[in-house]
Amino acid sequence: MQLAAESPTVKESTVMAAYLQDRRSALMERRREYELEVAEALQDEDEEEREERLQLVRAAQAMLANGFTSLELHLPENYTE
Repeated sequence: MQLAAESPTVKESTVMAAYLQDRRSALMERRREYELEVAEALQDEDEEEREERLQLVRAAQAMLANGFTSLELHLPENYTE
């Protein structure tokens, strides 16, 4: 007979909660920093850089659209969502 895993102690739960909160805070801070970097880069880009970025976005959109189209072509005839 296998014994059930013991529940974490109050101290272990507190330590884990504190760790998770620290990780969430660090991730949120890094995301804020990243968003600021992106905003600054967009403000600093010249017309040539902007056009290059837009071409990359259009290419990515076309690849996604093509992927979805080819996926639809390979679905069984009786497929329903």
